[in-house]
Amino acid sequence: MKILDIFKKKNPEDKTKYLYIERDLLVFYVQCEECGEVFRGIVRKNSELFQTFGQSKCEYEINKELIGANCHKKINVNFCLSGNLKVMEKNIHGGKFLTREEFFKLKED
Repeated sequence: MKILDIFKKKNPEDKTKYLYIERDLLVFYVQCEECGEVFRGIVRKNSELFQTFGQSKCEYEINKELIGANCHKKINVNFCLSGNLKVMEKNIHGGKFLTREEFFKLKED
């Protein structure tokens, strides 16, 4: 057993990437749990990123509400980010997060 294996077992969090930095944008992908519609969510770093000013454990927050064309069910997405824009927590209601690869595979079908 390696020393680093001990730390992996203590912190078994999901390391799957769901938030991507593309120049001045933060991009995430979700799928509606009701109808299966897929979304590409975009957040502009310089105008849509909410700074918490120490009122929570996050440095920045993203709160988005998505409504699709097919079923009109609301999908609420929340990301809690550190100062260097790394995801600390993520929550979704009404859908599920997708990786970029899963999103494009579903778009092809």
